[in-house]
Amino acid sequence: VPGIKNINYINDVLAVDGEHLIGTTFRERQNIITSLFKASSETHSHYVVHPNLWIAKNYDDVNFRKLFETLDKPEDEGLVIKNPEAKLVVGRHKSSNSNWMIKIRRATKNYGY
Repeated sequence: VPGIKNINYINDVLAVDGEHLIGTTFRERQNIITSLFKASSETHSHYVVHPNLWIAKNYDDVNFRKLFETLDKPEDEGLVIKNPEAKLVVGRHKSSNSNWMIKIRRATKNYGY
């Protein structure tokens, strides 16, 4: 995306202090991220911890169609809807942890859906 470079974008955590988080829910892992990082500001899509460190913003109880319709910036690729109670499993296969999420992309010049 033009103008956005060298950004670490955190959307999940798989291990903390050398311990794998297998068996924890997505909601529990999001709470861990919140406890590890303090945001200085936020946008509609992420929290800013540092100019080069962003954390994905999660929404509960929201109209996802309306939220999707607000995506109008080049960096707004789409939504990833995840089950907050889904547990992390050992990633033996490419799809091991993808059956509890749905990706919805915006149509762009690179992706014509």
